Amino acid sequence: MEELTLNDQIILYDRQATMSAYMAISELGTDICACGGCKNFRQFRSVAYGPSLLALLDRLGVDPLKEWEVYSWGEEIDGLIPYGGWFAFCGRVVANRTGMDAFDPSKEEFSFTDSFPNATKQFGPKVLAVRFTVQIPKAPDYVSDWG
Repeated sequence: MEELTLNDQIILYDRQATMSAYMAISELGTDICACGGCKNFRQFRSVAYGPSLLALLDRLGVDPLKEWEVYSWGEEIDGLIPYGGWFAFCGRVVANRTGMDAFDPSKEEFSFTDSFPNATKQFGPKVLAVRFTVQIPKAPDYVSDWG
């Protein structure tokens, strides 16, 4: 396992085990979900993530086209819809000075977390996630699930 520090979080991760787990996963919920939020996200997935997050995912061995889960926060503001989600990976926490979930969900950010939908079947008992928030455009055919 390799060590990685992000802000005040220190983790150990297994890139090869993560890559193997992702190769065994053909598609996840975002790819098959029929809700308006997932349909919109799929249209903009290729531009949703910034270079820093993509570099982190690559280092961890995560497939950036296979989010563990994605959800929209609500209605669009200035043409952008806020989303959050997780990318699972094989790893464990070494030190955490700020708290695994300490970040502002209204900004485009990411951090490590041990609180996310269960992924132990695919990634084993030592599994963490990169939790992210992004804002992506609203497609012309977007239909809100928020009423």
